[in-house]
Amino acid sequence: MGKLPLFFLDKIIQCIYYEDMDRQALRAWRKQAGLTQKEMARLLGVHHMALSFWELGKRRLPGLLPLALEALGNRLKEGR
Repeated sequence: MGKLPLFFLDKIIQCIYYEDMDRQALRAWRKQAGLTQKEMARLLGVHHMALSFWELGKRRLPGLLPLALEALGNRLKEGR
């Protein structure tokens, strides 16, 4: 079996790790963490405008975002 394209891996992980995430939940998560859009975008490794567009509903949220937020939340709890 060959390697799966990243698109398919993203869909598989979405099925395995499914959590409802919408723009309001993303914004609430960020605010609860006490982060600005720029701070959170830097920590996620994306441009701050990408985060802004996600929160405004102008761009679809990445399928792996809930997993990335879980990892980011763990890093913030550990103080890294």
